[in-house]
Amino acid sequence: MLGTTVLINNLSTILLTLLVLVLFCHNVKGIPNLNETSQEAILVFTGEDAFIDCKVKNQQNYTILFKFMGNDPDSHKFDLLTAGNIIVTSDTRFSILHQKEHDVWVLNIKNTRLSDSGIYMCETNSKPQQKIARLLTVIDSATDTTDKTLSDTVLAEINHNYTECCIDEDVPELCHPFCLMSAIVNNDIPQRTVRQCLPHFPGITRCLNGGRDNLQCCRRQNIPVPCESVCVGNFTLNTVTDHFQCMDYAAPVLACIAEGIETLPAQPLDVMVEPISTTELKVKWFKTDNPRDAPADSYQINATQLHTFDDLTDTNSNNNKKLNNLSIKDNSRSVTNGTIMSVTVNATVSEWILKDMKPFTMYEIQMKAINKFGSSLPTNSMRVLTLAPETDVQKIPKSQSKTDPKLPNIRKCCKDNGVVLDRCLDTMCDPVRTETASLSDLMICAPWANVTFKCMSLETTEDGFTDHSSCCQQRGVSPVCMSLCKGNVKRIDFRHFICLEHMSTYTNCILSHHKVLASEPQDFRVSNVHHNWAIVKWRQPKKLAHTVTKYYIHWRETSSESPNIYQVDVASRSPHLIDNLKPGYRYEAFVSAVNDYGSSEGSVRVIFSTPGYSTADERELDESHMAYNETACCLRASLPKKCQPLCSYKVKVQDVFNLSSICVDSLATLVRCATGGRNHVPCCRRRDVSSECLNVCAGLVDTAPLVTANRCSQDFGRILQCMEEGTGLLPGMPIGLHANYITKNSVHLQWKPALEDMDAKHVSYQVRYGKTDNMIPLHPLDHTNTKNATQTKAIIDGLQPNTHYSVYITAHNLYGVSLPSLVLLIKTSDSDESDQRLVVHSKTGPPHSLELIRQTVDTITMKWLPPLYVPIDTTISYIVYYKAINGTALTGSSTMMSTNPDKNNWFSLYTPYTTIYLKNLTYNTEYALAVQAVTDRNDTSSTSEIVLVWTDPAIPTALQMPLIIPAGPIVEGTNITVMCIAMGTPVPKTSLFVNGILVGQQNSRHMAYTLANVNRNLTVISCYAVNGEGKDAHSAQSSLDVYVRFKPSAVVTAPQVTTSAIGATTRLFCIVSGNPQPRVFWYKQNNTDIVQIYGNNNYNFITVPHSEFPMTYVFTLLIKSTQPADDGNYMCTTENDFGKLVTTLTLQVTEQRVTPRNSTSCCVEQGVSQQCLGVCSLDVDIESALSRPECFGELDKLMNCAADGSDHRQCCRRRQVPNGCLRWCAGLRVGIPSLCVLSSAREIISCFQEGRALLPGPPINIQIGQFIGDNTIRIEWTPPEKNAELVQWYRVFWRPVGSRDLMRNQTDGLSFDLTNLEADKMYEFVVKSGNHYGLSVFTDPLVVSLTQSPLHSTSLGNKLLKVMLGIAVGTVLLIMSLTAIIYYYKFYYITNKSNPTRGVSFENPTYLKDTNTIQFNDTTSGGSVLNNNNNNGSGNGVHNGVVVVGNGAAADVIADSQT
Repeated sequence: MLGTTVLINNLSTILLTLLVLVLFCHNVKGIPNLNETSQEAILVFTGEDAFIDCKVKNQQNYTILFKFMGNDPDSHKFDLLTAGNIIVTSDTRFSILHQKEHDVWVLNIKNTRLSDSGIYMCETNSKPQQKIARLLTVIDSATDTTDKTLSDTVLAEINHNYTECCIDEDVPELCHPFCLMSAIVNNDIPQRTVRQCLPHFPGITRCLNGGRDNLQCCRRQNIPVPCESVCVGNFTLNTVTDHFQCMDYAAPVLACIAEGIETLPAQPLDVMVEPISTTELKVKWFKTDNPRDAPADSYQINATQLHTFDDLTDTNSNNNKKLNNLSIKDNSRSVTNGTIMSVTVNATVSEWILKDMKPFTMYEIQMKAINKFGSSLPTNSMRVLTLAPETDVQKIPKSQSKTDPKLPNIRKCCKDNGVVLDRCLDTMCDPVRTETASLSDLMICAPWANVTFKCMSLETTEDGFTDHSSCCQQRGVSPVCMSLCKGNVKRIDFRHFICLEHMSTYTNCILSHHKVLASEPQDFRVSNVHHNWAIVKWRQPKKLAHTVTKYYIHWRETSSESPNIYQVDVASRSPHLIDNLKPGYRYEAFVSAVNDYGSSEGSVRVIFSTPGYSTADERELDESHMAYNETACCLRASLPKKCQPLCSYKVKVQDVFNLSSICVDSLATLVRCATGGRNHVPCCRRRDVSSECLNVCAGLVDTAPLVTANRCSQDFGRILQCMEEGTGLLPGMPIGLHANYITKNSVHLQWKPALEDMDAKHVSYQVRYGKTDNMIPLHPLDHTNTKNATQTKAIIDGLQPNTHYSVYITAHNLYGVSLPSLVLLIKTSDSDESDQRLVVHSKTGPPHSLELIRQTVDTITMKWLPPLYVPIDTTISYIVYYKAINGTALTGSSTMMSTNPDKNNWFSLYTPYTTIYLKNLTYNTEYALAVQAVTDRNDTSSTSEIVLVWTDPAIPTALQMPLIIPAGPIVEGTNITVMCIAMGTPVPKTSLFVNGILVGQQNSRHMAYTLANVNRNLTVISCYAVNGEGKDAHSAQSSLDVYVRFKPSAVVTAPQVTTSAIGATTRLFCIVSGNPQPRVFWYKQNNTDIVQIYGNNNYNFITVPHSEFPMTYVFTLLIKSTQPADDGNYMCTTENDFGKLVTTLTLQVTEQRVTPRNSTSCCVEQGVSQQCLGVCSLDVDIESALSRPECFGELDKLMNCAADGSDHRQCCRRRQVPNGCLRWCAGLRVGIPSLCVLSSAREIISCFQEGRALLPGPPINIQIGQFIGDNTIRIEWTPPEKNAELVQWYRVFWRPVGSRDLMRNQTDGLSFDLTNLEADKMYEFVVKSGNHYGLSVFTDPLVVSLTQSPLHSTSLGNKLLKVMLGIAVGTVLLIMSLTAIIYYYKFYYITNKSNPTRGVSFENPTYLKDTNTIQFNDTTSGGSVLNNNNNNGSGNGVHNGVVVVGNGAAADVIADSQT
């Protein structure tokens, strides 16, 4: 009861904590688990032994290690102490206690020192490693840990400190305030510790009581019997009602304990008993060394003779229950009456010899200290066996040697007398092994029985034989077997089979006679007792201790229900760990010494008890004074088995702690069964129960179970007390109410009393009734009419015809009233002719007070109150009916639902709770809802009232742009979080797409997704949201282009070594990816120096985007005229804000010189006048031509030759050449050459010089390869003469002759298949070569027909085309005549014409225009897409879509990319 005041005052905090779910430790399968190891701190005083336990589950073959780290804050190193059973440390004070195949490992430290304080780590060598830390604190025994002197008169000043005892009882440090008397009295203990320390109250109570018997004081204070156990240090207040009953007596109990501390003596310590003769026992003990303990005047020693050798009777109790149920008995008698001897000795002595005992008899010894104020409690019982008397022949012969005694050579005796079987020699001729003999051994060796048993009695000197029958007789050997002990066996028959049970006793007599066995171990005692383990200690035997090889520790439960069998542990030394004990049980233990010959006699037997947990393992319900059984009610109500411990008026506090959170859903059933159908509200009012909890006193849980538990936690004990008290006083709820006859003005009722009230007297009944407008019962308080009855039947008259009535019954007696019975709904007849003799039974009431909690577009949440009329022994669940009515009125049967509604018209859901969450409803719709109660016996109530609820209207979804966190540039390798924020009702389904791939989706308005280690391929993030269904679905989408920043990196490996001749144009290039675009710097290594290269007339820097890879660039160093000094290593250094990349290239300049190109032939072919041919002598010298006025008219022709078959427009655009002059860059004529000369001549010339080294020429030898099938032609060509090694792809263009719809494709091979051609059309095609820097010019067009042989074009086109076009031109000239000639002449410089040498079929000037991009599968105004996918050409290279352009837009689409 100690701490009860704190417990009760803070009951609200305690009960609230029960609602917290238990956290379960994770146990990794396949590896050891240390989770069950206690985390309590270990405190000892210097010089004492410390025991550090570690519980290891699933150890397998792993090794358990103990390590130590001291209290030095700078030290983080653990020193290894033990590994398994091996002691690693050199400190001999350390040892390991462990039973093989058991879970508990204990590190024992003897004679502890202050330096032993620190952290001890118990760990396994598994992977992963499992470890747990234990804290040991060693306190200096010289330190005064007690507080100031207490006052003898004022309880509040008591300040006793029992922390040391609490440490021995394994009380955790958190609970040590309970070990201070002043903290308990002054209520100084924090609230949070009460619940955590409740399991340790038994140990704390034992410490505070100090082994003193305060029972007489408590009885003088009129302490109730259930509370008396605390007065003797036995905390058994496990139930809630016990706590409340003893709450008012906390102060007097504490006062008695405080008084006993000052006046009563403490128990004797370490009591030991040793048999010294057949009739004497020596009892030794130690006195308390605490100077503050009251002195003892004398000690009383009680010796009780046991009736049998293994008597299990508890001499201190009339029953043999567990320790927590031990009765209290005064053993202060000092008399001897047959089997009990009581001796009182002076307190100055510390040992005593009990005389006049019976030989070879088991005694149980107890002691207690006595003074003039009272006595201590008895010590633990010890059982000891007096010595057996010795016969003359058993005495040690006078000629005994000083050496260790030995056995005679019995085997030789048997062999000499004719025993030939080794099996018989091994078993029946060796007293050490005879006890293992089996029935078959006895039968096989029967022919030699007269020899073997006679030789077994051989004397040590081998000159005679000894009769051992007296020893056997004393030890209870059967008379049939006495011949074996005498050694005169004549023959063996079936009667001797019983002797196998006595074989060990028989051989022990032989071994004892020869004095080869060690004596029993000395001073056996139990030093530490835990809930499930104990430490036992002993000293070596007095005799032959050096021969002992091991010890047997025998232990067993002393309860009469347990098997009368000892469990045996093997130990090599003292101390020893006994584990796998049960909390709160009584045990007996002793030890025997074993040597090579056998086991010694047992030591003194010690009786000890393990501390019990506050939670009892058994439920003890004393219901003899009442007929009602609340537990049986819960069983009938199908309460889950795990929750049944809560269904008792004697519910344990620990059960409430452990089970309330998992049984909260069964609270209504528990409350109904606890009320027993009785109205406990008046009692609850008298006990000041909160008005909010009065309904619980009437068996009604009208809110959510968690809410009810929270609201009524402070009143829980008072409510339970009222329920328990009312069970034997108040009448129970009437049952079986029914109407057996109904007229238009009356109804005849009958019922039965509650089962426990069948024989009760002075019980009356009251019938309550009232009119109802429908078949829904009235509230009990709305039944305004009453009729009293003394019998179980009544007639209600004066009713109105054709009217509905609600009726119920209550039982009354002198002490109070019952709860309402089940409700009866009847309807009176409308006339005398319609009187009803049908039996109408009462039923469970319907749920009521339906209330809307919340509604959304597709959900409705409702709650209701449970039925007011319900059987107590049933479990109630509910059926919720609902349907959409869309604003229409409920008519007919829908308005008033019957007991079994039409399930075809209503949806239904089952729930055990008084709330329901309906989902997946239709938005903006009206729903009707009703609830019906159903019991676990499938009895249904009528339905509740109908509630109409509208769902919210829908709101179309809206979506914000994707939000990227953190804001700012996105850098490759970092993590970003993308949030999609959608709005709308109902909640939309939000999806996240990355680069068009779905990566996340959930029903939420806010979706966050983390992209880890972002890479440069991330380009687009899209959010998509949709809500609604079917035609009402609404969706929204938003996208965000993403540009990932990343440092430069090499994508394509450029040639590391480039060879060039003197005077040649050299290209050094590196291909690098980076965002933002890297800056490039070129360096040359001259010997040991690295020199940066700057642009000049000879060095030019070119940067172009890569045509295939995004954010990739080709950086080129162009050396226009290579010289020997240019030989060496070059560094292409690229960098941006996120990094830097250096690429090393090598240029090797050979001695070979380059001959300048002679362009004279090209100039002649173009018709350059003779006076200007001089500028074409080596290469076309445009600058020289610009200085000659006579050559201005030849500039178009010179530009054509200077272009050298390449298209330089990409370079010209980069140098910002006007669009009107770009045709010169491709070698074509311009409209106003003079303007281009002035604005762009130098830039165009520079591009020509740059392009000579970078751009390829057009392919050559274009021809028809072969005809494939009916509609496919393969065309072929060879690489260009100029810069063929620089070609990266070829572009093929084709169209029907005369059509403006152009088709194109790209390949990296030297052939291409034109597919899906029409047989009745002629086709023309051209080819270009290209790379990253630009393109070549077109080849001459080639015309082909599927029905004719292919015709190759010449400089004027093929002959057939010439004839056809000639006829067409002639016809036009005849029609247009002179007007056309004049018009042509007037606008010569305005109208642009193509070069007539390029072929007639491609003279349309718009064909030669170019754009910056390649457009695949695109459509523009005036154009259409033809031959998509497989309908386009198929060659050896890449086959993309085909773009067909018509009308005036052809020029913008057919032109080729420069990139």
